[in-house]
Amino acid sequence: MSDQFPSNVIELDPDALDGQESALGEDSQSYTTSLKSSILQYKYENGRRYHAEIKDKCDVPPNVKFEIDDVEEDWLYSTPFDYIHCRFMAGSLKDWPRLMRQAFQHTKPGGWVEFQDFEMRFYTNGGEFEPGSPLDKWCDELIAGITGAGYDPEPGSKLKKWVEDAGFTNVTHKLLPIPTGTWPKDKKLKEIGAFDLVQFLEGLEAISMRTLTTLRGWSAEEVHVLLAKLREELKNPRMRLQHNM
Repeated sequence: MSDQFPSNVIELDPDALDGQESALGEDSQSYTTSLKSSILQYKYENGRRYHAEIKDKCDVPPNVKFEIDDVEEDWLYSTPFDYIHCRFMAGSLKDWPRLMRQAFQHTKPGGWVEFQDFEMRFYTNGGEFEPGSPLDKWCDELIAGITGAGYDPEPGSKLKKWVEDAGFTNVTHKLLPIPTGTWPKDKKLKEIGAFDLVQFLEGLEAISMRTLTTLRGWSAEEVHVLLAKLREELKNPRMRLQHNM
């Protein structure tokens, strides 16, 4: 187990071991809303729907004003900011240290920045999760694909050093173990785990398909087989899965 993993153990709810996750239902609730025609201009690959490419602009709510920009390009803002916030950009950026330096240059004296991100690797403290399982293989392949494309899929543990190297002071670093599933005894962690499980079950295909087919040479059928096994593991409370944020 890596030193980055916290030593505190999330207490198990014994009642959660009776079968698979049952509190979530088979499908997430469906929602309907009025859609603009531009929203329906999808791109399909391997039976998977992706958003349309950004063209001249993106629609934003009328009561919101913000600039849509590429955070890895040069920052051209004329005035510095009191607060800069960046969350869940794992696998999206190629040069994190440069991002930190630009954030430092555009933060007012006395201002604050906040970066939140996660580690993709799952682990357990006392559960049945073992190396070589479908979940472990999925992590290996996804990390290899994203890394091979030049992106960092696991920036979480490096954020503190990057921020300090950029020149920030009074740096606070918090590492939070996040459970996946409703197996924790603590009610708050049980709720967090339920949301975490849902986001993985609902997002697995979107997270995996393009990376595994385009960057790792898998067929779409092979991806579907792996994800089916993966979902069973994610829903097994005996695995006692966690990952770090």
